[in-house]
Amino acid sequence: MEKFLAAVRNMFQVPDLRRRILFTLGILAIYRLGAHVSAPGINKARLDQVWHDVSGTLLGVLDLFSGGNFRLISVFALGVTAVFDGRSRGCADNVRRALAAN
Repeated sequence: MEKFLAAVRNMFQVPDLRRRILFTLGILAIYRLGAHVSAPGINKARLDQVWHDVSGTLLGVLDLFSGGNFRLISVFALGVTAVFDGRSRGCADNVRRALAAN
């Protein structure tokens, strides 16, 4: 245990390492705060009902891995869903083109 505490003390004595660690912790804190800010215009009662209906599906697992950001439709989760939507639309377009070519 003493070696661990000595290593932690040494981490904060090196200026460059201390700056990097504090930056990382700051970014994590900003992300966790942003995860609690819900997107504007969301009907909270309807959203709770929808998540109750899909809790045992793949969306429920995705919400579990995102740390609950999808359940809240947080501001920071909006960027992630845009990436998922863009990829799924691209895949659907590719499937449509492949089917149309045959």
